[in-house]
Amino acid sequence: MKILLIDDEPHVTRAIRQLVPWEELGIDVILEAFSGRDAMQLIEREDPQIVLTDVVMPDLTGLELMRMIRQDHPHTQLLVMSGYNDFEYVRSTLRVGGSDYLLKPLDQDQLIRALRRAVDIYEQQEAQRKAQRRAQRDLSAMSDLAVESLLERFLTQHASDTGYSELFTLAPELMSSGRGVICLWDLDCCYSTQAISGLQRIQLWEQSLRHSLTARRFGYLLRHPSRPFVRILFLYRRFDECLRFLEEQLLGVNADAPYHIHAGISTPQAFPAQFSLACEQAMHAFYSAPASQHPGILIRYTPACEPQEPSLDPESEQAIFAAVLSGHSEELRRAIGAWLDGVLTPVPLLYHLRCALNRYRSLEQNITRQLCRRYSDLHFALEPMPALFAYSGRDGLFSREKLENTLLRRALSLHEQMQKTAGADKRIRQVAHWLEENYAEPFSQEALAARFFMSRDYLSRRFAKEMGVSMVNFLTAVRIRQAKFLMADSNVTIREVAHLVGFEDEKYFSRQFKRIEGITPGEYRSLLGR
Repeated sequence: MKILLIDDEPHVTRAIRQLVPWEELGIDVILEAFSGRDAMQLIEREDPQIVLTDVVMPDLTGLELMRMIRQDHPHTQLLVMSGYNDFEYVRSTLRVGGSDYLLKPLDQDQLIRALRRAVDIYEQQEAQRKAQRRAQRDLSAMSDLAVESLLERFLTQHASDTGYSELFTLAPELMSSGRGVICLWDLDCCYSTQAISGLQRIQLWEQSLRHSLTARRFGYLLRHPSRPFVRILFLYRRFDECLRFLEEQLLGVNADAPYHIHAGISTPQAFPAQFSLACEQAMHAFYSAPASQHPGILIRYTPACEPQEPSLDPESEQAIFAAVLSGHSEELRRAIGAWLDGVLTPVPLLYHLRCALNRYRSLEQNITRQLCRRYSDLHFALEPMPALFAYSGRDGLFSREKLENTLLRRALSLHEQMQKTAGADKRIRQVAHWLEENYAEPFSQEALAARFFMSRDYLSRRFAKEMGVSMVNFLTAVRIRQAKFLMADSNVTIREVAHLVGFEDEKYFSRQFKRIEGITPGEYRSLLGR
């Protein structure tokens, strides 16, 4: 604690220094001034908690000095010493906020008691001020959290008038701004040479960024409700200054780190009407970055950032399905490579890579769903699809080779799980399932046997023993079953039905239909009509 002693006679301040046990009072800095002007300069520079001043000085009176101190430093404790025992001086001292009036020559005990009261009063008031500041900070933090919660909810839900009313009550500055800019980054798509070992560092940086934004009243840092690694920075004022600040922050957090984080930036949009549009623009800008080279720190949205959906090839997906059934690694590698050729461009964007991973995850789920539906004793455990850094090379950039190897391992894992849990002759069940899924394709026993790495004769014998019917009759039954579904549509001719289920000859189709169902296709359709 600091005290300032003010008297135009130096021997008075020297005497006071000797009279008081300063350490007992908790006062460790003792300042001196010999005029009112010097005192004000010291107060501005040192901000002492206690001031003990004489009343009569050559340039300023003690009362004038006290008025100036009370105006600019309202929490400072003021004590007055004087050689005048005048009630008017006492009353004036109390009027300007003095806590005590001491007569010269100073009595040691009286001086110590007065200083101790001043110290106690200051400490009590300071404790109250700290409690008030903590309460205000807590209230402000709670208010900021409530605003962030509402904004996060608006990302995935349509906001009601009540929701916006609550938001503008908590943060009226959002209503007055009228516009907003969205900045977005996805830590799941972080360019990295390893699993994000610096995640804790990133989290600390995000906490600091959130504090800086809310303290300056620039914006709010949000977490996407359904995508835990996506961060959304909502700015509502001084956009250029904020974006320069964000760029400096990202440059700092990326420095000397094994990762590179960038952000997608929307154009300024009306708030709240175009809040969702701004989020969409920022997302398009972020994922428009190339996966195989480091982008700039900030990518601003332009119409060129709008994504083009990758093409989907059902045949290549069916080839992966068939390869999973066979479990042959080279066939799987070829099928996955052909599939990636269709969904990735030569220089893929993050958007295309993300679409490919999501599509492959759906393909895996579809494969397991079909197998489990056909064979009730099958059970699969799919691991989560790894984040972008799992497919990165030493430079932290996308490596197609690593992606192919990852997808190959996952596909082989599906086959291994199927092998472990399937009963009877596993390969024959896989052949039967392949026939059920590819009934419309031209059928060749030699080609099917080669696909599953068996001889034609061995496959025929094992299939008939396991399924109780030849492969040809099994496939014919599957085709007829599908034909019955198709014939429910009167707009499809019987000739078209035959071709759709894999029969090249309509007459042969009719004979097989009657053999299995006991009536002709035409008679079956008539029954359906009745």
